[in-house]
Amino acid sequence: MLSSHDSNMFFKHFQEYSCRLEKSAMDYANYCTFVHSYLPDIGENLYRFSIPNFDKLKLASMVRNKCSLFHWDISCPLSHWDISTLQCCNRHLLQMVWQNTKQLGCAVQHCHDMTFVVCHYSNQGNIFDERIYAKGKPCSQCDRDESCNPDEGLCYRVV
Repeated sequence: MLSSHDSNMFFKHFQEYSCRLEKSAMDYANYCTFVHSYLPDIGENLYRFSIPNFDKLKLASMVRNKCSLFHWDISCPLSHWDISTLQCCNRHLLQMVWQNTKQLGCAVQHCHDMTFVVCHYSNQGNIFDERIYAKGKPCSQCDRDESCNPDEGLCYRVV
């Protein structure tokens, strides 16, 4: 399990849900093609269930625990992840925890042979030679109009 923090890292922001990214994900999910879209500047995770018409409420319940849904092992500490060698990491999980990823939107589409899940992320992560997260004290780089959630160690903006 990911620990809230180790002393050498911080994540700057909470992720916000984006209706724009949800629409983008739905537009792509409607194609029912289990291949990445490669949209510019948008990160993407895809998942499919071989069961057509999988119950969306059941799926929503499963998504609450994203890592078990996607069978991702996140027991390895973030400090040991290396995107260039893919040691101890999963690129799809990295997209979700990438420091500069601030928004996400997801969609579910029932296709003839599967139930298709698409999540879009902005800013895109998984960028070679960029850090997954910045080193430093949690909340040490909050903007002036942001506050720090001390339990999470994340900056947030009240809207």
